[in-house]
Amino acid sequence: MTDETIRQPSPFSDAGEATVKPVPVIPRDAKGRRVSQASPATVADAPPAPVDADDPYAEKRRTRVKVGTVKRKLYAPQREGFQRRFVNDLPGRVEDMKERGWDIVMKDGRPWTVSASQSEKLIAYLMEIPDEFYIEDDVSKQEKLDETDFAIYRGRLNEEPGDNRYVPRSTPIKMSVQRGTGKS
Repeated sequence: MTDETIRQPSPFSDAGEATVKPVPVIPRDAKGRRVSQASPATVADAPPAPVDADDPYAEKRRTRVKVGTVKRKLYAPQREGFQRRFVNDLPGRVEDMKERGWDIVMKDGRPWTVSASQSEKLIAYLMEIPDEFYIEDDVSKQEKLDETDFAIYRGRLNEEPGDNRYVPRSTPIKMSVQRGTGKS
């Protein structure tokens, strides 16, 4: 960004003297819209810009998040070979996850936590599990879903003795997954 010198009347002078004040020039395109000089991803990764000692707002301007940008409230970087989740500290929930193989992630020697709710003072812990255990659990969950699907196909979901269900063999129950409009 470059500075341009603009003469403006000073509100503190009696005779309306002009004062010289540097004003930042904002880059604009042909239609007058602001042009970003860097994408948000590169701005976040870039080293901090030098702070102008004369500008009282320089530090705030450099660190503030712009209005309209998406900011994830519960974000933690992923770790290679692990799956991570935030787990609310509800009675028994963290202990249950530990029994299932999840570990609490430590940050600076303390558990990595975030405040999940302002009103209830709910705390969420960042927990992780190795990919091999996560996939093993996922396969187990899918097996249970497959059993339920198979019972639906046969017309036997939640069947009890004597409920006299009728599933005609000529038109069995069918389920399909369709993507798009369905028109050929």
